[in-house]
Amino acid sequence: MKKIILAIIILFISVALISCKGRYYPRESGDFLYTKLGVTNPDVNLAIVGLSEEGKKKETLIFPTILDGFHAKFIGTRLASGNKPIEIDNAKNIYFPSTINLSTSIKYNHTAEQEVNVYLSSISPMISFYAQIYTLKYSKLFVNYNFLKEIQNIDVYKKYNYIPANITYYIGNEEYDLFFVDDADGTKVNVIPPDPYKEGYNFMGWYKELEGINKWDFENDIIPSKQYDEEGVYQFIETKIYAKWERIGDK
Repeated sequence: MKKIILAIIILFISVALISCKGRYYPRESGDFLYTKLGVTNPDVNLAIVGLSEEGKKKETLIFPTILDGFHAKFIGTRLASGNKPIEIDNAKNIYFPSTINLSTSIKYNHTAEQEVNVYLSSISPMISFYAQIYTLKYSKLFVNYNFLKEIQNIDVYKKYNYIPANITYYIGNEEYDLFFVDDADGTKVNVIPPDPYKEGYNFMGWYKELEGINKWDFENDIIPSKQYDEEGVYQFIETKIYAKWERIGDK
């Protein structure tokens, strides 16, 4: 009888694992590994829990908003299996869209002599995205200009090398809906942002105006060269780019 009960238990566990595997076990998609275990609303959302072998080789790493049709809403989960730091060894340029939430930490395994550029797109970036990067003396943190003004006299931030990002992408209101930042000097933008996600809407592209009239041409449009005054002080000029949306069903 005990053997029968044990066999039933083993069978039950095996079936449970098989049925959950497709939904919860870490999966690979492009440069990233993701899971749905421990994620709020897993029918829609996922959590990035690591880099794929391909992602580990990339010199430019752009954290996504959508993977395999699901919203990449989190980095890490609150569960032990998804709470390990995301380790970055090779990438020199790392971009974080503002819509992704950090539930773990980012570990930069670069040598002190390597140049690392981190682009933090949130209006008020969480310090856990870059807490230990001050140990890399050639690191730069590109942030929105308003955030830089707010923290310039706060001691805890003075050990970091912040740069005002002169390219900002908005998915709505300029005051609240910053999505992505970049920085260029008389060239095209460095990267094309991931497509943003907005429930109930289709993303129609990036435009030069909030009204969505003239589309941004990533192949030809140039960011203005950086300007300096007679004393060599940088005169910040921001290029703003806007998402255009179409409500699903409004065609």
